[in-house]
Amino acid sequence: MFLFADIITPNTFEAELLTGQPVRSRLEAITALQTFRSMGISTAVITGLETNGTIESVALSPEGIWVTATPKIPGPSHGAGDLFSALFLAKRLKEEPVESALCYAISVVYDVLNHAYKNQCTDLPIVAAQHLFLDPITRVNAKKF
Repeated sequence: MFLFADIITPNTFEAELLTGQPVRSRLEAITALQTFRSMGISTAVITGLETNGTIESVALSPEGIWVTATPKIPGPSHGAGDLFSALFLAKRLKEEPVESALCYAISVVYDVLNHAYKNQCTDLPIVAAQHLFLDPITRVNAKKF
């Protein structure tokens, strides 16, 4: 399979479908990311990797591999992947490094999901939480792998 994209941001389920490989651990996510690279994709981020009460995202680009982790927020996360993709792409289009774009996008998504959980929202409260896009409360860091 060859994908015609420079950047992809699948969740674990989507990454499994695209690669035909399991993506249930950080090592399996990195293997899937390397498969994406062999398909011609320069930057890929796999989101939603559940590990011991945390949610990890693993990014691969020509500059390296980064991993972020946030506590898992109970409740629905419908639309979180779309929000992440939009935020990550916006930063990359402004030529921000992958690590910086990843940390920003994960921070905002985490804060919006946390806002939704605390306010018992069933959908992402994009308008009510718009201030978090400009100044996220959470500052997620990425570890280079």
